[in-house]
Amino acid sequence: MSRSADQVLDELLTLLPTGWALPVDPDGYGAALYRPMAEEFARIEASAEALLPEVDPRLAANLLPDYERVLGPDPCGRDLLALSEGDRRAIAYQRWTRAGNVCAGYFVAAGAALGVTLTIEEFPLPVCGEAVCGDTLLPWGEHLNFLVTLPATRSWDAICGEAVCGETLGGFTPNLIECVIRSEAPIWACPVFSYS
Repeated sequence: MSRSADQVLDELLTLLPTGWALPVDPDGYGAALYRPMAEEFARIEASAEALLPEVDPRLAANLLPDYERVLGPDPCGRDLLALSEGDRRAIAYQRWTRAGNVCAGYFVAAGAALGVTLTIEEFPLPVCGEAVCGDTLLPWGEHLNFLVTLPATRSWDAICGEAVCGETLGGFTPNLIECVIRSEAPIWACPVFSYS
């Protein structure tokens, strides 16, 4: 809790040595000499207290540009989009804490934050005693894969008569959330992407 200028001045006056040169009178010359210093200390403490909520990037108003500067450019290019301040805070928090995990709900929420509706299908291992006839048996390691179905994205095909030598025969622009999921998925998980 920050102190007022009078509280700081009282403490400064108690730290002064006793004697007749600078009497410890709150209305005297010594108090007038140290009052500007006390006011500055009080101002610094009040501004530091006002910055305490900004330790969390989700609440940062004044420190948001500093979080973005420290984090650097987003590897997925989300910082190049026209985002609201709330979206910028959410992305800064997401990158600051790196809370990614295999949980499908986390990636669905990350997609929703970017305006992308996606579905995730996980492939659990069959458990002895719980598996029934017709269940798919997976080889070891396949249960770490998960299928992410995304909406259709921009694609192009080469057109006969217009394409020139050296151009690709076609392609598509991957969705931005694909980079986010790849970068935040744990190292043991393998996301597979399907565009509808």
